[in-house]
Amino acid sequence: MTTDSNGQRGQLEITREDVLVAIPRGDEELRVCFTMAKTREGKEVAWHSIRVFWKAGSEWKPGKQGITIRGRELAGVAAALQKAVSGGR
Repeated sequence: MTTDSNGQRGQLEITREDVLVAIPRGDEELRVCFTMAKTREGKEVAWHSIRVFWKAGSEWKPGKQGITIRGRELAGVAAALQKAVSGGR
């Protein structure tokens, strides 16, 4: 979502969304995604996200559990996750 100069919230236009990994968790999925979008002003924005999705009939819906990671934060988050995978604390 974006906010214009009058404080009104506007929609981002999603131009690309890639699921990098979907890990089953019973009746849910943990997804890591890359998303690109355009603001009303035409500015391109991008982010990574980690979110739990749940199944509604045959469709997957995003849950409230999740985070968005900005590009400038990605290297630090990746390094911390790699450290965790390697058994570090």
